[in-house]
Amino acid sequence: MIFEALKTDSEKELKKLVIPAEEIIISVLDMILERWEQSSDYPYIDTKIDVITGKNFSDKDEFYKRREIIYSWIQGRALEALASHAVWLSECSILDDAGKKWGGGEVLWVYGKWRALGVF
Repeated sequence: MIFEALKTDSEKELKKLVIPAEEIIISVLDMILERWEQSSDYPYIDTKIDVITGKNFSDKDEFYKRREIIYSWIQGRALEALASHAVWLSECSILDDAGKKWGGGEVLWVYGKWRALGVF
């Protein structure tokens, strides 16, 4: 469907992609925020997860996939993305006002916690 819509000049066809794209973005953002909330002992954005299986990487996986290996540039990009998402949420067409307020507030809350923890 995506490739078919991109082949057309029809704005109507391209707009059909907006809601599925927003749903994908919100689901990934939710996953990241939930993982962070569940790991009070781990102050970093935790994407140490196999996106195919949904399982966390373990000590048995390659060293670079382990939780204790932190990549500062990935954390920096993640913070940048969260800040951008906080702004984007206010324009998201599938969220009601309460959802927009919650989402932006949740992202800002995480940002504040990182600052308090001295992550950056």
